[in-house]
Amino acid sequence: MAWPHRKDEWDDALEAAQEELLALARGIQQGGDLVKLLMPDPSTDDAPPQTLVDEALTVIHAPYGDCWTRDTAPVFADDGAGNLVALCFRFNGWGKKFVIAGDADVASFVAIHSGGETRPIDLVFEGGAMDVDGRGSCLLSRSCLLHPNRNPNLCEADIEATLDASAGIRRVLWLDGVLEGDHTDGHVDTLARFVAPGMVVCAEPRANDPNARVLRDVQAQLREMHDSEGRRLVVRTIPSAGRFELAGELLPASYCNFYIANHAVLVPQYGTPEDEPARQAIDALFPNRKAIGLSARALIHGGGAFHCVTQQQPRIS
Repeated sequence: MAWPHRKDEWDDALEAAQEELLALARGIQQGGDLVKLLMPDPSTDDAPPQTLVDEALTVIHAPYGDCWTRDTAPVFADDGAGNLVALCFRFNGWGKKFVIAGDADVASFVAIHSGGETRPIDLVFEGGAMDVDGRGSCLLSRSCLLHPNRNPNLCEADIEATLDASAGIRRVLWLDGVLEGDHTDGHVDTLARFVAPGMVVCAEPRANDPNARVLRDVQAQLREMHDSEGRRLVVRTIPSAGRFELAGELLPASYCNFYIANHAVLVPQYGTPEDEPARQAIDALFPNRKAIGLSARALIHGGGAFHCVTQQQPRIS
């Protein structure tokens, strides 16, 4: 994870975003998971007062832009022989929309600190555009990966071949759809997630939902898909967050942006009537974990939620 620290990116939401990120980190820690938190150098004005930082957090001082480590940090994998590999894709500020000094170097910096093999991948890629089942299947965002500001000279087959060679992805399930207010060009972590091999979850539109057409279309796409083992996907639904606005701005609030820890699933809450029904629905999908709802009202001001501000490093046995 990385500490949100740029006032020019967060405006009046900065302090609340910091509080929500710390609450999320402590929620992840409750089951014994180790949380490593990037922070600016303590000599800079951006560094937080040390009293704000939980002593149990492992703080690593580093130059970086913002807190979206799902997209800037490496994607971790098992190389098939029981070794940790840090896949360092190229990052260009979400299709050159938000280029912030330091973000393009986060992947290599974190990879070095991970203790695993660093493997550069020549593909502009953000982790939020992908979700995997651990068995060779991958949900991938067509509008993101094929965007002309990311990989203009590549086709679907090129990207599939790269992911197969680098990450063992045998079946790519391409999704189309972009939520209103989403500046990522349709990251799948706002649209659909694997909750088990062969099973995905997506959102059911609410009344007057600005994303109703997109969400129904995503459901229809998923119901026609098969995973790497040839099984038709089982599709489950949770409530959509519906129309969510702050200061008149329509934001891409999504309960699909949960984070799966070893002991729990941390579910973003937006202060709407759909919060508890969504948490309960996600809880039912994870019989071996407890779904815990935590506020993400400030984080969504920056365009994302819990999956967006985390990047898990698996324990390789």
